[in-house]
Amino acid sequence: MKVGIDLEYMSHRICTISHKFINENDLITADEEQRKYHLYIHWCAKEALYKICDKQDINFRDNLTIEPFHPSERG
Repeated sequence: MKVGIDLEYMSHRICTISHKFINENDLITADEEQRKYHLYIHWCAKEALYKICDKQDINFRDNLTIEPFHPSERG
């Protein structure tokens, strides 16, 4: 079984690069207080998938979509 994991230091930069990994099917919360957190969850999930798939010919924005979810502090 393959496992992918990604850990990130949270900074303000995620908002300026989100166009590189968020596609029109990725539903990002409209709640400004949760937006950065939501973007990091998407980034880390896509990075973990990328690692599982051996990093071959995968574009984060075009090839990976995260199902809609509600951000939570736990779980």
